[in-house]
Amino acid sequence: MIRRVVPTPALVTGGGVAMMLAGTALLLGGHGHPHAASMAVAAAGDVATPTPVPTAVVKVVMTDQARFAPSRIEVEHGSTVAFVVTNAGRLEHELVIGDRAAQAEHERRMRQMAERPPAVAPVAGDPDAVDVPPGETRTLVHTFGSRGSLLFGCHVTGHYAAGMRGTIEVI
Repeated sequence: MIRRVVPTPALVTGGGVAMMLAGTALLLGGHGHPHAASMAVAAAGDVATPTPVPTAVVKVVMTDQARFAPSRIEVEHGSTVAFVVTNAGRLEHELVIGDRAAQAEHERRMRQMAERPPAVAPVAGDPDAVDVPPGETRTLVHTFGSRGSLLFGCHVTGHYAAGMRGTIEVI
């Protein structure tokens, strides 16, 4: 399934901004996962980078069958997209946006944490990742500054290898 995302002017006016910012605030919790520490800092107000105002919204559902729906998304170059990510399963999942190198690095860090949790510090400041506990919804806002292909995936142990990934085409 391909999901084409077209910027929505109504999102950036009136209550749309307030709703999106309120939804974005939901992701600022944490649960001991690699990006939870950086999100907690953001919640405390220690990060000066403002959250960009989304120009489009994409709803993504993740399942315990190691799948995302949709698994292919098209966005316009320069757009800021709010990914509203729902974990419809009973297992922990995450969504990480990045190129192949970023996905490989995140996979390596997650594997390292699983093997030696006390010895590995959490990944600091990963604005392109969001943890989604079972039955919950979180929002990740991302600006697409370059044309081309990106990947999104879940790196909870075994999930990425099982095919829990998708593509984002920036046109």
